[in-house]
Amino acid sequence: KLLYGSPPNAYMKVQEALKASASFNAELHSAIICVLEELDLNPKRGDAVITYNRIKELVTGDVISIHEKKETPSMIKNTTHWIMCTNKRSNCPIFKNDSRVTVIQVNELTKEEMIPKVEFEKLLLKEGPDFLAHILRLEIPNSNDRLALPVIETEDKSRIQESNLTAIEALLKNKPILSMVP
Repeated sequence: KLLYGSPPNAYMKVQEALKASASFNAELHSAIICVLEELDLNPKRGDAVITYNRIKELVTGDVISIHEKKETPSMIKNTTHWIMCTNKRSNCPIFKNDSRVTVIQVNELTKEEMIPKVEFEKLLLKEGPDFLAHILRLEIPNSNDRLALPVIETEDKSRIQESNLTAIEALLKNKPILSMVP
C-alpha cells in the first residue's frame, strides 16, 4: 500500500512476517514504517514470545535478515521503524527498563472533532510536504544509547511497566533493600 505517494514499502502492515510459523519476511525489505494492528504479544500466549523476540531484534538491529520465497536469505540495512496500535494494553507487554517502546494513549474523538475520511486525506496530502520539510530541518541530538534517539517516557508506559512486574519485583520495589553491615 502506498502512503500518499511515498515509495513502495514506506508503510507496511507486517503481521505475517512476525507469526511464529512465518519463514518468509520479504515485506520488510526497504520497509520504513512497520505497523502492527491488534497483534497480541502477551507472553501468556506461547507463540507471542517468539513474535516479541523477533520484534526486539528488528527494532534494535543495524541489519536484518530478509528471506524471500525460493531465495537464499540475505542481510540488509535495517530501515524499519515500528508502530503498534492496540485497544488492549495487555497486547503489548512493556517490562522494566525497556527503552524500545513509547506508549501514547489516543483518546476517542468527539463528534465535533471528527473529520470525514475523504476530507482528512486531502488535508494530509496538503500538509505532507510541509511536515516532511520540518522533519528534515530538525537537528537530531547526539545519543550514546543503543537506539538513535532516547525514548519518550510517559505515565501510560510507567503504569504498564508496573502492571508487568513479577510479584517479587513488586515486593522489592516497595521495600528498601538493607545491606549487611559487619
